[in-house]
Amino acid sequence: MKKLRNMGVIAASTAALLTLAACSGTGTPSDGSTPRGGAESAIVKADIAKLAQYSNAKPSVDVVALNKKPPAGKTMDIINCAVPVCALYTKDAQQAAAALGWKTKVVTTQFTPESYTATWTSVVQDKPDVVFAAAVLPSALVKSQVDALHSAGAIVLTYAGDAPAGAGTPYTYSKANSAEQSQQGMVQGLIAVADAKAGPNVMFLAVPDTPSAAPTGAALKKVVEAAGGTFNSLNVNTADIGTKAPAEVVSFLQAHPAVKYVALPWDDWISGLPGALKSAGLSSIKVIGTAANATSEKDLQTGLIYRSIVHPTGQNAWFMIDAAVRQMVGDKVGDPNPAGPVSVVEPNNISAIGDASQWPHLDSLFKKAWRVG
Repeated sequence: MKKLRNMGVIAASTAALLTLAACSGTGTPSDGSTPRGGAESAIVKADIAKLAQYSNAKPSVDVVALNKKPPAGKTMDIINCAVPVCALYTKDAQQAAAALGWKTKVVTTQFTPESYTATWTSVVQDKPDVVFAAAVLPSALVKSQVDALHSAGAIVLTYAGDAPAGAGTPYTYSKANSAEQSQQGMVQGLIAVADAKAGPNVMFLAVPDTPSAAPTGAALKKVVEAAGGTFNSLNVNTADIGTKAPAEVVSFLQAHPAVKYVALPWDDWISGLPGALKSAGLSSIKVIGTAANATSEKDLQTGLIYRSIVHPTGQNAWFMIDAAVRQMVGDKVGDPNPAGPVSVVEPNNISAIGDASQWPHLDSLFKKAWRVG
């Protein structure tokens, strides 16, 4: 089974949906930038040191060879979602399937219960061998569909979901899971603490309609408050990326002038935000992203994003398919809910990271391990 040799270094990283009002905060309102005691100052120093563990731009990755070549001719339905990060997963899933000689069908869900359940129902009707899914809404909505697929013998792979995979579940493997999302939120918190050199005042864009955002926010909150800072959250809807959301962020910041950092649940949320902040005279706000992509790397170079975190969408997709082929040939799948790796993206390491959407680019390793190239 595959193993990530760097995980001991890099991974030093759904809870219930955030039950918050349209905007709410936790912690005592203050400037959030001054530690409240010596013990907290020690925590800040420890956080700054811990952040250095997440600066490896080129993690070492090993994909263990299969005991035999996997079967060709399988069918795989890919459930895509209507935001760019899902398209990255879909692209690599298609490439991995093509390397195996599998046929793929892509269906795209919107961020509504009606669309989500209808999409999964259509997949059940297709009777695929494998399902590769953006699990972007609560798993309870599609429990009957997932159970039906599992009963029919389909291998179900998910990312960004709230349901763990493994023994006793209908899911074989998950990525961008709660553990991985928590890891990214934790690193976002470390970034804010290290920059403030104290307990920071942070606002997180909570997205109740997407389960994967909740673990990110919870981990961020834990780090910020442990350092003596203040955590705030603003509920936004995925459908409002680049439209209503930037104005909602500005309104929140104007009502909470002590906030100095805005943390994104993933970098697609940068759409329209820098312009809105500039127009409102809030250009000093530092935006901390995650799930960096090629577009957000450019925004980071120009200062629109202060820091981001790269998690390997491409690598995740290939490892998801890898879990399916291992199950098919009788090899051990290993940890069905692995976290990481992640790395902090900043202006001076963008060239080393390369295309964040393909970081690190590993298709040749998988093809060799699968005996297909």
